[in-house]
Amino acid sequence: SAHGTLASPGARLSGQLGAWLPLPQLIPGLFPAMSVADVGPAPDCETPSVVSYLGWSAVEALNQMMDPETGEFGFQWARVDPDQDVRNLAVGGLRVAEVVDSPADDDFYRQFLAHIVFDPYGGLYDPVPTSPLEIAEGLAPTLIVSADLYGNDLITAIVEGNDIDPDEVTDLDDFTASLTEAVARMAATGAEVFLTNVPQPSLVPAAAERRRWLVGQGWTTVEEVNAALDQIDAYAAEFNVVMDDVCAQHDNVHVVDLTVLVEDLQENGIQVGGQIVTIRRFGGLVSLDGLHFSDTGYAVLANEIIEAINSELGTDVPLADLEAILATDPYAPDNLRADGLDLDACAPLD
Repeated sequence: SAHGTLASPGARLSGQLGAWLPLPQLIPGLFPAMSVADVGPAPDCETPSVVSYLGWSAVEALNQMMDPETGEFGFQWARVDPDQDVRNLAVGGLRVAEVVDSPADDDFYRQFLAHIVFDPYGGLYDPVPTSPLEIAEGLAPTLIVSADLYGNDLITAIVEGNDIDPDEVTDLDDFTASLTEAVARMAATGAEVFLTNVPQPSLVPAAAERRRWLVGQGWTTVEEVNAALDQIDAYAAEFNVVMDDVCAQHDNVHVVDLTVLVEDLQENGIQVGGQIVTIRRFGGLVSLDGLHFSDTGYAVLANEIIEAINSELGTDVPLADLEAILATDPYAPDNLRADGLDLDACAPLD
């Protein structure tokens, strides 16, 4: 969403660095974020599947991406400024292999999003001519940061399709080859590179929401879902070991340990002002889709990266003010209540 782009880790990080980071800013209302109106009645307080919600939003988005004079479709109409030469090259849904090589030509969904980010004047059915990594290489960067390089290699096994299927996780050998190439090419730019690892996918509220829905449909059992989630968590741990090994080969590549951070946020939360916020559902650090972080959650992530940059490079970049961000965060518990969501009536999502 337009709001999400401005609250993203990259945008927050650049603000703290005092750096200019041109964003592929969307027009207001395109791909709207979930709101309290999308939450079902208590006690379940069910939220839509993020994939389904994006699908519905995409249909509406197509109707907005039209030349007001000719009625012809164009990706450029999705952007506030399609001529902006962006530096935030993140594309939703990409796996690490697609960051390296671009999405498959016949993958309409990921091609669609990639066009909006870095090829807004491309044709509707034309493949994007390059990849995010190739663009980054051409920019002669001094700092490269990725807060989610390979999360989609894992989380799609939970949020896509009609089941939680560990077989949808990227093959370990294929992942290793793609990550090795990605890291080597980023390191070869000479930039200082900061990459986060991936927390346990089962910890995001979307996983528990998905489990409840599948069991409620009678398609599986709690035990079967938990076994599948355990397997996906195990894959995430293997991927993180690969990340450590690959990055250790390059002096200018640094791993930011998001795994430990998220485990602590899930278990203990973090005190912001006079309240404890967590990554649990409606806990303040995750948006209503149960998958993406809230404004405050992204600021926590940005601060973790800032601390790594300060430690590795000897800089003194100030941390983001979490209390000020929480006050205006639409997903902060107090703001959810103000918008009409009775959090006390919503049963815990186990």
